[in-house]
Amino acid sequence: MRIKEYTCWWPPLSLIPLTPLAPNRATVLVNGFPIMLAGDKFIVHPSACTNIVIHMCPCGKSLCPKPTPYPCSVLTTEDRGVGHDRTLYPTTLTVFALKRLIARQLDPLGVGFPGFSYPCSSVVAYGSMNVWAG
Repeated sequence: MRIKEYTCWWPPLSLIPLTPLAPNRATVLVNGFPIMLAGDKFIVHPSACTNIVIHMCPCGKSLCPKPTPYPCSVLTTEDRGVGHDRTLYPTTLTVFALKRLIARQLDPLGVGFPGFSYPCSSVVAYGSMNVWAG
C-alpha cells in the first residue's frame, strides 16, 4: 500500500454508515446532526483509478509486452477488489456519548493519529464549526 499511494488515488467519499441510524443515536445531536462515535463503520472506500500492468505474452517465437489496465482496488491487498473498510478511531480521550468516545474533525478513519490513517490517510473532513470536543 505504501507504494500504491504514489500511483493510485482514493478520492474523498461521503461518510455513509454501514448500519442505519438507531433510535438511541438520535438522542445525542450536535447542531441537529447525529454524532459519530468510536468504532462506527462506513461504506467501503474504493480507488477511482487504474494502473497499467505489463504482461509478457507469447507472440510467435518470443514474448511481447501486453499493457493491461487494472483498477487499483484489485492491486492492493487492503481493498480486496472492492475498496477498504473505514472504521472511526476518535482521538479525544475525555468526551463520551452513549458510553463511546465521540469523533471530531481530522480523526482517522483507520488506524492512525489526527490527520493521518492507514490504509489510505482518510480522516473526518467535516463537523460543526462552533462545537469543540476534547
